[in-house]
Amino acid sequence: MTTLEPALPGRMTPAGRAAAGVVVPPVVVLAVLLTGWWAYAKLTGVASIVLPNPVDVAAVFMERPGFLLRHMAVTAGQAAAGFALATAVGIAAGAAVSMSRHTARGVMPWLYAWEALPKVALGPVVILWLGWGHAPKVMMAFLLSVGVITINTVTGFRRLPAELVELAQSLAATRRQVFIRMRFWNGLPQVFTGLKIGAPLALIGTVLGQLLSATEGLGWIIRVTTVDTPLVYAALVLLAITSMLINSAVVGTELVALRWHRHTNH
Repeated sequence: MTTLEPALPGRMTPAGRAAAGVVVPPVVVLAVLLTGWWAYAKLTGVASIVLPNPVDVAAVFMERPGFLLRHMAVTAGQAAAGFALATAVGIAAGAAVSMSRHTARGVMPWLYAWEALPKVALGPVVILWLGWGHAPKVMMAFLLSVGVITINTVTGFRRLPAELVELAQSLAATRRQVFIRMRFWNGLPQVFTGLKIGAPLALIGTVLGQLLSATEGLGWIIRVTTVDTPLVYAALVLLAITSMLINSAVVGTELVALRWHRHTNH
């Protein structure tokens, strides 16, 4: 017979230990990196215009928090919009392509060719099409992430054992039923792999658009700031945080979706 023991002061619950196991290691790594950064800047005497001291970068956050957070919100919003559009288009297109083996064989080489294309070359063309507002940044986020999402969706939905397809056909299952009941759930982990790769690419596309043409956003700060290096590094830190937030949203969605997936298959 098991009994529930009350949590005693000073004793960490299992949930607390699990949370600490997730939070503590990254914090320790961050502390080591900041210490190494500070020590390198101090000991080498590198010019602050090349590598500012982390204390100076922290001072920028203290002095201009509203300014930095406003531009971070612009960048995050544009990246999220482009990524959401790429997710919808990539999964829909991948599902359509995966329905036919011949279609997949014809389309996949062109998807790989698209991924090999240097997207920075598309920046001036996108600006020419869409102007200088939010639209070109959202479009660049979309263009950089849609290919990898589509490829992983097709790969996941096509990765179904032939014997399972034959079994479903022997039971008179329609192509739509095979897709919904088998291909979709079997390929969902691969779809999320594409989403986790596409999320940072969307942010890269947004920043690229801001570097080319913008009046706001973290990319704009980096482009227009020349001698205020601590501000540039503060923008870079916020870009890293933005990427982590977007990736955390995708990972959280994956945990919920795949847990539901496991429940529906038991």
